[in-house]
Amino acid sequence: MSACAPMGAAGELAASRHGAFHRRQAATVGLSPTVIARLLRDRVLIEPVPGVLVVAGSPDTWHRRLSIATSVGGSPVVAGYRSAAALHRLDGYDPGPLEVIITTRRRIALPGLVTHHVPLDHTDVVVIDGITCTNLARTLADLGTVDPTQRVEAAFNDAWRRGTSLLWLRETAERLHRPGQSGTGVLLGLLDGAAARQRPLESPLEGRVERLLERVPVRGLVRQHVVTDQTDRFVARVDFAVPDLRLAFEAHSVRHHGGRSASERDAGRDDQLLRASWLAEYITAADLQRPDGTEARVRKVVRDRAAELGLRFDRTARQWLPP
Repeated sequence: MSACAPMGAAGELAASRHGAFHRRQAATVGLSPTVIARLLRDRVLIEPVPGVLVVAGSPDTWHRRLSIATSVGGSPVVAGYRSAAALHRLDGYDPGPLEVIITTRRRIALPGLVTHHVPLDHTDVVVIDGITCTNLARTLADLGTVDPTQRVEAAFNDAWRRGTSLLWLRETAERLHRPGQSGTGVLLGLLDGAAARQRPLESPLEGRVERLLERVPVRGLVRQHVVTDQTDRFVARVDFAVPDLRLAFEAHSVRHHGGRSASERDAGRDDQLLRASWLAEYITAADLQRPDGTEARVRKVVRDRAAELGLRFDRTARQWLPP
């Protein structure tokens, strides 16, 4: 029997696992230990980690390396943290580090692999692209352990925009939370902020702009505000607004606003806002590189607009009122 015959039986299995599978899985499609030994000898298969078989010549991709790590037998090995975030295609997370969760203290001799020895409930596990990984809620609960809050916030807002249940995220974070745990603490903080803001950010750039506006601070700021005219007709939805001042702040990205047609749309939108007695101020990624100057500009815009409308911010009422 040629090597092609037994490999034909395992071809579909290998394809679904990015070219990597465990010896136990091979047995279910008819690859006996004798046949596996011959395929290894003939270099049709290779065995980079004991028990894990890889189709020789299959592309050495990030997915294949992660599939090798999660195919190891014994205690469950699950892609987690930044690897799980990349599998979920969360904003800010591309294939890069190889990170897995192992519930025991065993070690896997695979170059570049980062292992986290933490408890894992089977309800927190899903399969994406043929790779076992933590589900979205567990992934977000873990990310704050390895990444700064700003990066986790971008991923959180991405999940929120997709319609992920905030109640599910909170239940997961509260179930996993222990005093001193940074990851679940970050997620719970983001959920508390979401309850107050009510709408997700549309992009990571918006998150950076919002943090700048909050540092100023801009009083009465809300996100994703719908502007209407005097007849209550829709005019625009703006990234951030101070409704009492009829003042909008837009996170302006060259990626989304570059080119002549986009510039013309922006100009037309500005005209519509002006006709509705609104003023729009744009903040770009370049502006964020010089925060002191940008914060000073924002303060001046808010101060001038309040003076123009004859308003002051009442700290007790927490809104802009006449003097």
